[in-house]
Amino acid sequence: MSQNRKNLKLVSFAQALLGLVSIVLGVLGISVWAGAEGLQPALGLDADTIAVVSAVLKMVSGALAIASAAGGIKGANRPRNLGNHLPVSVVAVVVALAAFALPVAASSLGTSWVCAAVAVFDLAAAVLDRKVHAELDH
Repeated sequence: MSQNRKNLKLVSFAQALLGLVSIVLGVLGISVWAGAEGLQPALGLDADTIAVVSAVLKMVSGALAIASAAGGIKGANRPRNLGNHLPVSVVAVVVALAAFALPVAASSLGTSWVCAAVAVFDLAAAVLDRKVHAELDH
């Protein structure tokens, strides 16, 4: 197994863990959204709407990170099976950045740091996907 494949597998395991944390935080965010007093209205949305949309984005981001992780783990073992790993990773980056940016725009970092970490690992998975594909072409 090449170093890129090993790195892809490690990044994918970290993605899965962070994805699970993101889903849990999203579920907790939905269950306690009434406590959104610290949020400032932003982007034309009130604090409750921002809290709910942020929680839903966290859950979607976590689910996409887990899907990308599953594809990365499978692809690290058999690179020809990477399949749709790259598009899922790219979409996961975009959703994770949205899940990070919305609460930050509302002046509340809170648990959004998890979304930033998910975005970094999703991006790393996408880069490693390309490197593993490049190894196949040689």
